[in-house]
Amino acid sequence: MKKVWCLFAASLLAVALLSGCSGSPSEEESGGGAAASQKQTTTTSAASTTAATTTTQEETAPTTEATEPSALNSDLTFVNSIGAWLETADGYQILADDTKAFWSLSDTSIGAGQAFTYEADVTVNDPLENAQVVLYFGAASDEHVKNGAYELRLGFKDNLMRIFYTGPETRRYGEVVNFTDEQMSESSFHIKMEMSADNQVTYYWNDEQIAVVSVDDYAGGYLGVGSYGTNATFQNISVTQQ
Repeated sequence: MKKVWCLFAASLLAVALLSGCSGSPSEEESGGGAAASQKQTTTTSAASTTAATTTTQEETAPTTEATEPSALNSDLTFVNSIGAWLETADGYQILADDTKAFWSLSDTSIGAGQAFTYEADVTVNDPLENAQVVLYFGAASDEHVKNGAYELRLGFKDNLMRIFYTGPETRRYGEVVNFTDEQMSESSFHIKMEMSADNQVTYYWNDEQIAVVSVDDYAGGYLGVGSYGTNATFQNISVTQQ
């Protein structure tokens, strides 16, 4: 009988040992498996999120439209300016106000004794109280009009078109020519000047001759455009030397 109990106890011990070897994973093993499972889930979720984000970006990305190209037609290349000058679909535009003078000078210089024609189409977008538009010629340098420059100036305030010299001093040439109210009411017009070899300036409004003025002290110089107190646009800026 004692022998039977010993065999029974040995059998129980063997069963216990076999259960320990082939039973459930330990706590550490279980944690590792959970971590691996969690890692796999996180990776999958991140991949899904990335894919979703990419799709959203593709769907909502702003479309950059091409900037409207400049349509400026000009024989001049402007190199120095005062004010916000823009090349737009309408031409060369100055964004001005009613208290300041703005100008833009080119790198084109014409010497004394050289006959030439200088002209442009002008649109006054916002005529203000002191509005004037200018064709500069005979500028002493292409850096600044304060060094001295001649102007063919159209003044809305004074209803006149006249030749001026500005710089260290101001000079006026010829008689004042006043325009009619009808002429001054036009927001788009053509200005032209013809310089002769002997310094005679003939200037025009819409191809109508306005006056002939002698500028005996003219010594040649750079060309440009300008505006006093108005948003003006210059287009079809043409220079022809004879």
